[in-house]
Amino acid sequence: VLYCDDFAYSSYPSNDLSTRGNEPRYFVDHNGAFYVENGKLVQGLNKKVAQWNSSEPNTVLGDYRWMNYKASIDVYPGETSSAGIVIRQQTGMSYSGSGYSLQINKKGEWKFMKRKSLLANGNLGSGLKDSYRLSLSAKGNKITAWIDGQEVSSYEDQKPEYFGRIRLFSAWEKTMFDNLVIEKLPSDGTVKTLPYAGILLDNADDKVCYSSGWDIKCNGSSNDWYRSTSKATKSGASFTFPLQGRGFALIGNNTTASKISVMADGKEVESSIPIMTSSNHGTSYLYYGLEDGEHQITVTVDSGNFILDAILPLSKTSPAVVQPDAEEKEEQDNSQGEKPLEKVDNKTAQVISDSLVQVSQKQTPKCNKTSIKLKKNKKKIRISWKKVKQASGYIIQRAKGKKGKFKTIKQVSGNKKTFYFDKKVEKGKTYRYRVRCFLKYQKKKIYSSFSKVKKIKA
Repeated sequence: VLYCDDFAYSSYPSNDLSTRGNEPRYFVDHNGAFYVENGKLVQGLNKKVAQWNSSEPNTVLGDYRWMNYKASIDVYPGETSSAGIVIRQQTGMSYSGSGYSLQINKKGEWKFMKRKSLLANGNLGSGLKDSYRLSLSAKGNKITAWIDGQEVSSYEDQKPEYFGRIRLFSAWEKTMFDNLVIEKLPSDGTVKTLPYAGILLDNADDKVCYSSGWDIKCNGSSNDWYRSTSKATKSGASFTFPLQGRGFALIGNNTTASKISVMADGKEVESSIPIMTSSNHGTSYLYYGLEDGEHQITVTVDSGNFILDAILPLSKTSPAVVQPDAEEKEEQDNSQGEKPLEKVDNKTAQVISDSLVQVSQKQTPKCNKTSIKLKKNKKKIRISWKKVKQASGYIIQRAKGKKGKFKTIKQVSGNKKTFYFDKKVEKGKTYRYRVRCFLKYQKKKIYSSFSKVKKIKA
């Protein structure tokens, strides 16, 4: 189970709910007023209030990296309106802003939608009923809807929205919800049952290395991660990034056609493949099938103006992959460094409060940045670096000339050796070098940012 909440909080202190103003745990209201009353989650406003946006009452819970899961909730609709649930929510102030939704009214009239597009609808013909149990599951590109345990519709999306939270919504009428359960899907070993992605790597992160032919902006829309995007301005433009895992998703607002090729560790795995059109925070390309481990990925834009906003790593074993380094934004430490919400208590909604406290008290260690020196030595180049106290090893990268791409030429294990001789150089050619260290921590590697680039003529 990823998360559950019966809104009773019976395992918490008796005054826990009142000291929080009767607010449910981990929900964020976008509109309306959601509070806990008599063991149920209530949206209590019967009239629309003045607000800076005009959407219906809705509240959001979860992790933007949640991927394949099933979410279920008991819904008590208002007397004259519908209420429902959304899965894979990413952006937007309304329930139709992103993801897939299922809603129902007291008469049993239901709608199954993707954003504002109607996928299916119907009438249970059961007469007036106080409550219904709504369920939505996402397995790869297949979205399935259930009402009271019976499947009512399924949809295979050719342009799927792969990631996101859950959202509950109602009209401006008193509405209640109860017994929320968000479950992982039984694993079949494929990407279709991965419960969540790893830590987001922003397009502007210094781990992402670009060739020429990119327009990189850092003052964009609030709908872009950290307001930054990278747009290809010519065919052949490429970018390279480190990956630990089995695959990755490329995130970005791509509304026009583009084709890309993908290389992993110097070998081509995709050739001139069309991307999916996608909106903000949407997936334009997803690849899964590498050995679970460290890789160097290069993506080349063959045609079109491909836009990169972020990269989400996909790993079979762990959501924590390439770690933030010491120079990354505080927002990433605050919002992305934690493990996705998971249940630890079968009885109540006391699912992650203890683990969150542990995370806040024991921060993940970080590897400091090193510095390098270069020296020509006959037919080879000596690269030396400043020892970093806590390092478990070092990675040396080299690029040829002014425009060459950086490639890893050596990984040095341990912390005793602080130099390396590069013997594969051509006399008279100029080379650029950079080094970063890594720290092994809880079966993961935590990387520093790269040293300042230095160049030398062989």
